[in-house]
Amino acid sequence: MAKRYSGDLTVQIVYHDDDTYRGYVKGPGGIYKFKDLRAPRIGLGAGVGYDSPKAYDQMARAAISFATYDKEDIGYPEYNADGTDAKVQRSSGRRRKRAYTGRRSRRYTSR
Repeated sequence: MAKRYSGDLTVQIVYHDDDTYRGYVKGPGGIYKFKDLRAPRIGLGAGVGYDSPKAYDQMARAAISFATYDKEDIGYPEYNADGTDAKVQRSSGRRRKRAYTGRRSRRYTSR
């Protein structure tokens, strides 16, 4: 299972043994579910497994493409600098709160 982010869209995607990817694209305008997204028969490239991070990135781009076409008001992805494809990130870019690690003691130095 993988989660990918692009603009204000979030993609949750899972690879199944029947060579399909299933999941959803979630945005401010709703949810687009998919259950039969398939990788190209010629493969994802040399040395790229179907459940690798690179494969999840490529399938997330495909899911975003279908979601924005089928459900136009779902939200807006972020595009690469050349504008050819959706930019997919593995983290949301939002800072997470750090876990409490206890009090730090102050060191006092003598002069």
